[in-house]
Amino acid sequence: MFGTIAFVQKAALGISVGIRGELLSWIGYTANTPQTPETLAGMRMLFTVGPLIMFGLGIAAIWFYAIDARLPPRIGRILRHRHPGEVPV
Repeated sequence: MFGTIAFVQKAALGISVGIRGELLSWIGYTANTPQTPETLAGMRMLFTVGPLIMFGLGIAAIWFYAIDARLPPRIGRILRHRHPGEVPV
C-alpha cells in the first residue's frame, strides 16, 4: 500500500510540475532573461491566485464532508455486514 501511495504522490507531483511549466511558457516566461512586466504580473497570479483557489477548494471539500458522531458506528455496521466475523466490534 505504501508503494502505491508513494507512486501516486510522485505522479501527481510530476503532472503538476508539467502543468506549471506549460503555464509559465504561456505567460511568456523565458529562463535567464529579464522578465517583462506582463510576465511578472502573470507569475504573481500563477503563484498566488492559483494556490489560493486550490486551497479554497480543499477547504470547501473538508467543510462539506459530513463527519459526526453517527458516522463511525455506521461505517462499523456496513463493514460487519460486508465481512461478517472479520471486523472487530
